[in-house]
Amino acid sequence: HLYRLTDSFGIIQFANQHMPDVGSGYSLDDNARALVVSTAYYSYFKEFKMLKLVKIYLDYLKYVQGIDGKLYNYVDINKKIDFVDFSDDAHGRAIWSIGFMLNNKDIPEDLKKDGMLLLKKSISVLMNFKSPRAIAFSLIGLCYAHDSGLIEVKDEIKKLADWIVSAFEANSR
Repeated sequence: HLYRLTDSFGIIQFANQHMPDVGSGYSLDDNARALVVSTAYYSYFKEFKMLKLVKIYLDYLKYVQGIDGKLYNYVDINKKIDFVDFSDDAHGRAIWSIGFMLNNKDIPEDLKKDGMLLLKKSISVLMNFKSPRAIAFSLIGLCYAHDSGLIEVKDEIKKLADWIVSAFEANSR
């Protein structure tokens, strides 16, 4: 089903049963999740066709990244990005997927280089988030990225983790 939903641009947002609903367009959320799945699958089975999907999903993330580093969520069937409705949750989920990919030893270096560039450009955006869930998604991705040894994000991890702890302390009662 993953192959059926994926075209040369990305994973299509919805399906009618087993048939892709091409008119529904694409979402960052779905392409980020697909990046995680395809990365894990490739790592386990080493099937080259899955590596092709990793590249498609990563290219989608590059496509939706704005000049300011924001990763925009929705793209219509005509490949037009919705620059109005930004989702910090989707952005955070994309950070998670990029970090996961960077931390996978089986992913080729050229894809990791693209992922690092995406991540570096998107960090400033997530440092202004106020959503605990978006920050948690981002933290997971930054921790994966840090563990990869490819990028230094320790200060960003500390700042976001401190924010999560503060939010917990302020709201835990």
